[in-house]
Amino acid sequence: MSSASILIVEDEVLIARDLTYLLEDLGYSVPAVAATSEEALAAIAAARPDLVLLDIRLADDSNGFTVAEWLQEHDAIPVIFLTAHADEATIAHAQATSPYGYILKPFNERELTITVQLALAKSASDRQLQARERLFATILRSIDDGVIVTDTAHQVTYLNPRAEQISGWSAEEALGQPLPEIFLIQGAAPADPAKAAGSADVLPLPPGEALLVVRDGVLRPIENTVAPIKDERGSLYGIVVAFRDVTERHNAEAERRRLERKMLETQRLESLGILAGGIAHDFNNILTSVLGYVQLTEEQLAPGSEALETLRQACYGLQRAGDLTAQLLTYAGHGHSVIRPILLNTIVRDLTRLLRGRLANRVSLTLELSEELPLVLGDVTQLNQVILNLLTNALEALGEEPGTILVRTEELPLTPAQAADMHLGEQIVAGPYVCVTVRDSGCGIGQDARAKIFEPFFTTKRDGHGLGLAAVYGIVRAHGGAIDVDSAPGAGTTFRVYLPVSVGPIAATAPPVAVAPGAASAPAQQCPALLVIDDEPEMRAVLMRMLERLGFRVYSATDGAAGLALLAADGPQIDGVFLDLTMPGISGPELMRAICQLRPTLPIALMSGYAIEEVAARHSELRPRCFLQKPITRAALDAALRILLGPETAV
Repeated sequence: MSSASILIVEDEVLIARDLTYLLEDLGYSVPAVAATSEEALAAIAAARPDLVLLDIRLADDSNGFTVAEWLQEHDAIPVIFLTAHADEATIAHAQATSPYGYILKPFNERELTITVQLALAKSASDRQLQARERLFATILRSIDDGVIVTDTAHQVTYLNPRAEQISGWSAEEALGQPLPEIFLIQGAAPADPAKAAGSADVLPLPPGEALLVVRDGVLRPIENTVAPIKDERGSLYGIVVAFRDVTERHNAEAERRRLERKMLETQRLESLGILAGGIAHDFNNILTSVLGYVQLTEEQLAPGSEALETLRQACYGLQRAGDLTAQLLTYAGHGHSVIRPILLNTIVRDLTRLLRGRLANRVSLTLELSEELPLVLGDVTQLNQVILNLLTNALEALGEEPGTILVRTEELPLTPAQAADMHLGEQIVAGPYVCVTVRDSGCGIGQDARAKIFEPFFTTKRDGHGLGLAAVYGIVRAHGGAIDVDSAPGAGTTFRVYLPVSVGPIAATAPPVAVAPGAASAPAQQCPALLVIDDEPEMRAVLMRMLERLGFRVYSATDGAAGLALLAADGPQIDGVFLDLTMPGISGPELMRAICQLRPTLPIALMSGYAIEEVAARHSELRPRCFLQKPITRAALDAALRILLGPETAV
C-alpha cells in the first residue's frame, strides 16, 4: 500500500470524514482537513502533502481556485477538484489551474480511488521529468557553448546564457523570433523556411566555422554544429544549434602566425647580416689588393702625369667602395663604435640646425624634445648617422610638396610584449628607453616595401644604394634597441627608435692601437724581416710587394700552421708579424696566442676587415702592437711599421 499523504480541503464535515476514512483504508495518510482557503494554505505549508483533494466552494465564501492558483505559482503539489459544480465557467476556471483530476459529487469510491492513484503516478512522473529538465537546464547554463533551440518553423524557443552572451540577444527578446534574426551568419544563405519546415534533411544554416553577426553588428568567429530534434517516431519537432566563440583561438593563431613571420623576418635579416658582413670582409681584402697595386703603380709615375691623376681618381673610387663596405659592416653589427653616455637631444639639435638650411619654406620642422631626457649608452657617430638618415628620408619623402617633419624625444618604459611587433623587438629587455620619433607627412611606404626597408641594397629611390636604413638597423641592433615603423601610402611615415637608458658606468677597455696615415719612415740599415700570414693570395701578394718596396725582407704563410713553422727555432729571424684575424684552420686569435707563447716579445700587427672596436670587444684578451683595418692604404702601412718596429724603422 502507498504511504502518500493527502490533504483534504472540504467545508462539509461529513464528506470530509468519509474521505478521510476512505483514503486511510486505501493506505494513504491524511495529515489535516481544512475548511477554508486560509486553513488550506497553512496546512500545505506545515504538512507538505503529496496530493490535495480540493473543494471549489469553501466555508468562508472563499474558493478552492485561490488555493489551486497559489499551488500552480509556488509549488508542484498536484490538485484534484472534488465539487458539485459542473457548469462551463467553473470547469474552464478549473482547467486554467492544470488540475490532475475533476470529480463531481456525489463521488463514486471506485472513481475516486482510480483518480487519486493516477494523479499520484502522474505527479511522480512529472517530478522526475522536472528534475531531469532542471539537470539539463543546469548543464546548458554551465557549459561554455551557446545553445539555441527552435521549433519546426525555425523560430527560437530557447537560448542558454552563453548564447545570450555571444549573440548579444537576451532570451526574452529572442523567443519566438526567426533563427536568422538571432543567429545571423555572414555570407550564409539561410534555408527556405517553407522547404525546411518539418524536414530533418534541410538545416537552416551550414555547420562549421563562420563569422556570427552579433546584435551590435560586430563580427565574431564561431564554430557551430546544427542538428535536428526528433521524437521517438523520427518526426522532426525542432532544431538545436550549438556554437562556441573561437575568438581567443583565432587570436592565438593570428599571434602564432605573427610570431612566425617575425621570426622568419628576424632570421632573414640576421642571415643577410651574416652575408653582408662576410661580403664586406672579403671585399675589403679585394680592395686592399687593388688599392695596394694602384698605389704601387703611382710610385712609379712622374709627378703631374696624366696617368698619375687617373690612378688618383681610381683610388678615390676605391675609397668610396670602402665606405660602402663600412656601411655593410655597420648593418652586420661590425661597425666602428666608441661607447659612452650620450644626450640625444644634443645630436637632434645639431643635426636639425644643419638640416634647416636644406628646408624650403614649404617644409615645417618641429622639435618636441623632453627636457628630462636621460642619457643613453652609444656611439655618437653612429647615432648621428641614425638620426641623419631618418631626417634625410623624411625630407625626401616630402618631395616637392608642402609638408611637416616632427622630431620628438621622450623617455618611455618598454616591455618585451610592447616591442613584440617592432623590428629587433625580440631582443628588448624590460626597462626604461629613450624614444626618438621622426614623423613626416610625405608619400608613405606600402606594406610590401615596409617588409624590406631594412634589407641591404633594397631601395625605392632612383639613385639610392639601399644601405641607409640597413645601417640604421645594424646600429640600433648593436645598441640593444628596437625600431617601430608606422606608414601607409599617402599617410606619411613615422619611425620610432628605442635605445636603452644608461644605468651605470662604462667598463673601460684598452683596444689595440689603431694606426693613422702618417709620413713614410727613413731608410733603415738593418733591413728587418717581416712575416705576412694571410689565407688570401692577393692580399699576401700585394702586402709583400708593398713591404719589399719599402726595403724589408718579407716571408709569407698561407695559414697558421705554416706561420708557426717559420717562427720555429730553426726558422729565419723574424722581426715582426702581419697577421690576418679571420683564417680557416687555426684562427687569427688562436695563432696570435700561440705566437705569444713561442715568441713573447715579437711585435704583431693584427689585420681585419672589421673595425678595431669590434675586434677589441670580441677578443679583449688580444694585445697586438697595432691594428690595421682593411682596405689598407700605403700611408696606414707606413704608420703601422713605425708602431710595430719603432719610430727609427725605415725603408
